Amino acid sequence: MKNQVGREIPDEILARMGKTGYRGLHDRDNASYRKASPTVRALNDPQRGKLCASLREALEKCELHDGMYFGFHHHFRDGDYVINMVMQEVARMGIRDITICATSMGAAHDALEPLIKQGVIAGIQSSGVRGKIGEAISKGKFKKPAIIRSHGGRVRAIEEGDIHLDVAFIGAPTADEYGNARAVGGKSDCGVLSYSMADAKYADRVVVITDCLVPFPNTPASISMTDVDYVCVVDEIGDPKKIVSNVVRVTKDVRELMMAEYCTQIIAQSPYFKDGFSFQTGGGGAALAVMLVLTVKPYVAQRFATWGHAWEDPLNTGFQQVRTMSATAAGGLFGRGAGAGWLKNIFAANTDMVFGVVCEELGLIVALCCVLSLLLLAVFSVRSAAAFLVFTLLYTPCVAAVAAIRRELDSVWKTFGVVVFQCLLAWGLGAAVYQIALLI
Repeated sequence: MKNQVGREIPDEILARMGKTGYRGLHDRDNASYRKASPTVRALNDPQRGKLCASLREALEKCELHDGMYFGFHHHFRDGDYVINMVMQEVARMGIRDITICATSMGAAHDALEPLIKQGVIAGIQSSGVRGKIGEAISKGKFKKPAIIRSHGGRVRAIEEGDIHLDVAFIGAPTADEYGNARAVGGKSDCGVLSYSMADAKYADRVVVITDCLVPFPNTPASISMTDVDYVCVVDEIGDPKKIVSNVVRVTKDVRELMMAEYCTQIIAQSPYFKDGFSFQTGGGGAALAVMLVLTVKPYVAQRFATWGHAWEDPLNTGFQQVRTMSATAAGGLFGRGAGAGWLKNIFAANTDMVFGVVCEELGLIVALCCVLSLLLLAVFSVRSAAAFLVFTLLYTPCVAAVAAIRRELDSVWKTFGVVVFQCLLAWGLGAAVYQIALLI
């Protein structure tokens, strides 16, 4: 069948997985969902604890068998050790046909590739897969079709029972012996454990794996002990230094920066944006740009919050904006004259109100020309300038040069050939210089 965007989806796959093709953005509007019932186990015997002597003991207590579904989180990203650790122990136990339902997988899990051929790992359900595991999916090495969902789609699938997790393994930087887990306070802090919350609530069994056991109670807990069955302590659960990688970086893309600006305005103008405000961000470049503005440069976030409301508080949050608009209006098209303005006397005018100062003293026309010059400078980067320099040095520069070549060669076609050759040579070397500059 063809889905709503015209992509052909094999009917066999849809029938086998019990799915339907994409039917449009609002197809599931007003649809009802029945949440799955979580399995919980009581612990009221003071002689029995949750702490296991080893990962192997925790796995044995989970009564593993072939064909189970395991849940993992990816808060450590390329520094994650938990998935490899668990799956290698599972392989030594002789368990087969496991489906890994991780929130994401990457280069940190390349070591799992041999387990696919051995039949230990039969399928992947995730929100993103990179590295050798991603290549294995592309080459069709798994027994089961891979299912990729958004992070929100994964949570919905768990809540509906579309994904039934037999065991959830949660790598926690700190945990107490009863399973209260936190993402901070240990040697392998990862910030939050949000991705694993649905796993903890709905998995049949939950194993917290930590490298820092702390006294009870470990509060405030991100994962509550009421959702945890077993706790085991290992040497290391991950490398926090590898959380930030090439995948996790602030964007430089203009479109994504615009998205970040809009998101920042929404957050800054919400009633929740105040002292003590906390939030979770993804690894996407636009999301990190929002985080940078809200945390590293909170005064920028305050500017966003004041956007469009400067006149509501002209003596406080809108102080600079109001005076900049007034000075711009006073300058008109041609300005009041260099040095004749008053805006330059306002605090931080030389850094925060440059456009207003130029408008007031030199006029709106000159100010817009300055902005246009800056935009041209941004487009015409150093790399572009170097490439253009090489091109102008080598190409046929003017009509006089063409006339001189025509006179020396005494042939129109030869002259045309020389001009074309010089232009192509100039263009090729200019492109080469630009590509080399990208590598520097």
